[in-house]
Amino acid sequence: MALGFMRRHRWWLNWFLVLIIAAFILLYVPAFLKTDAGAPGEVLADVGGMPITRGEFTQAYQRQRQMYEQMYQGRLDPAVLRSLGLEQRTLDGLVSQRLVALEARRLGLRVDDETVARRLATMPEFQQNGRFIGAGEIRRWLDMRGVTVEQFEEEMRQRLLAEQLEALVTDGVSVTPAEAEQEFRRRNEQIKIEYALADAAKFRDGQTVTDDEVKGRFDSAKETYRIPERRIVSYVLADEAGLASRVSVTDREIEAYYQGHRDEFKREEETCASHILVKVKQGPDAKEGHADDEAKKIAQGLLDQVKAGKDFAEVAKTGSEDQGSAAQGGSLGCFGHGRMVPDFENAAFSLKAGETSDLVKSPFGYHIIRVTERKDETVAPLEQVKPRIRQTILTDRARTLVDEKLRALSESVRRRKSLDEAAREEGLSVQKSAPSSAASRSPRSPRRCCWRGSSS
Repeated sequence: MALGFMRRHRWWLNWFLVLIIAAFILLYVPAFLKTDAGAPGEVLADVGGMPITRGEFTQAYQRQRQMYEQMYQGRLDPAVLRSLGLEQRTLDGLVSQRLVALEARRLGLRVDDETVARRLATMPEFQQNGRFIGAGEIRRWLDMRGVTVEQFEEEMRQRLLAEQLEALVTDGVSVTPAEAEQEFRRRNEQIKIEYALADAAKFRDGQTVTDDEVKGRFDSAKETYRIPERRIVSYVLADEAGLASRVSVTDREIEAYYQGHRDEFKREEETCASHILVKVKQGPDAKEGHADDEAKKIAQGLLDQVKAGKDFAEVAKTGSEDQGSAAQGGSLGCFGHGRMVPDFENAAFSLKAGETSDLVKSPFGYHIIRVTERKDETVAPLEQVKPRIRQTILTDRARTLVDEKLRALSESVRRRKSLDEAAREEGLSVQKSAPSSAASRSPRSPRRCCWRGSSS
């Protein structure tokens, strides 16, 4: 019964779930801050007391971008990025994770290490010849994707928590044996029918119909034979696909476009870094942070540990006050210009890979920055983007040609030329629609102009 109810009201249930999610967001996400430049520890959103920091957002954004860069194979330009709405998608995903964690906490759900290990050992992607590939292979798999073990385990916990929440909903739906049998029969049961066929064609030759009988039948059901007014539309179709063969582009034009639009094929300079943050109080009533002198002293002590050879990630985990990155050993992922506050960005981009900064003061406190990798600004080579440029130029020229043809056709018709004559002058042909009544739609096309109609 419950299963049948859910099937009958699937559309309503889908909207009900959307309203629940919207209510969660309104309840737990009181305010979103701008995602422009800021410190790694800056809180972009607070979901029920669980902050989303800029550092965490940057890491998630870079992972999403790298995934799309692999999918698009070098064709991910700024215009495509904007159309994907990648920043909003990343933030929405992080908010969804927090909502799952909040609801799981409210219901007392948790995922222990044993559950994570058991799931890893049974995941198809980590099986080879029916056997688990082992922890070492998984670490190599993660290294190739730039993901730490801690990050991967946390993502697994989030996924398992989401599955537990889903199970709480679906486990409440019961299906009786009778309902299951009825559904099975509906899908699989077949019946055998015996019937007798009387073929009317065998008896038609011996029958006759008089004119009076035909007229009587017609007069008794005239509305059945009524044919509504119909129109036949003559039209000229001019579309980009049809005119594409009339335009061309040379290699020299492709190279000229490439030289004039190099920014479209540019990948900005990036630096990949980790940091340790000791916060400075933003005001006398601030609940977190330290006085400036105290913060500087603490940060200097942490820097001394790093200089003495202690592992940077371990110092970040125990000493950094950036909640978003401390759990990942201070890792902020990779970022380009304009994503961090100027003091932090200038210091990070002045370091070489493997170098560690002295204390860097920003409006948020004192940072210790270590650069793990530098990615220089690059421009995709011409050969890589040549097909894309060719298609762009051809599409633009075909669209321009369509506009020119349409304007010329319209002008010819306004000068009282026939549609056939105007079409011939432009190298186009007149097409005719099937007869259609007033309730029928006219022929659909990407572009059309200058039609005429006749009744039938």
